[in-house]
Amino acid sequence: MANIIFSWFRDHSALEIAIVIAVIIGVFIAAVLIVELKNESYSTLYIYPETYQNYPDNSTVSFVYGIHSFEIERTSYTINFFINSNLTHTKTISLNPGEVSEEGESIQLPANLEYPAKVSIISSSPKSVNEVHYWIKTKPPESRVPR
Repeated sequence: MANIIFSWFRDHSALEIAIVIAVIIGVFIAAVLIVELKNESYSTLYIYPETYQNYPDNSTVSFVYGIHSFEIERTSYTINFFINSNLTHTKTISLNPGEVSEEGESIQLPANLEYPAKVSIISSSPKSVNEVHYWIKTKPPESRVPR
């Protein structure tokens, strides 16, 4: 077997040998990437934009958020809810691969809140941390229309 390989190298030019070696390395790298991509795991965290208001009508903000698990095994998530940098509350859920959890949430705004304020959700799992947010502002002043 070794004699066949050595005779092949002896009978071909350096360019042909370099091309064959490059093709072999390329096939190996492609195979490694394909195997790695099949084992890739991640999760998505999102807020439905049509479910929140940037100008809240009262002292509560509401929205619908979701987590979609693309992990390769059952994964636990810790979900922290913030107004600016103040933690309002925490939840914990577990999802199987491909499973989705969507839930409505309401948060009471503090009385001394400074605007604009950032409403954020941070989900943590053993492999990643994801964050989504939106901004709330005070109501714009009513336009004065002459009568």
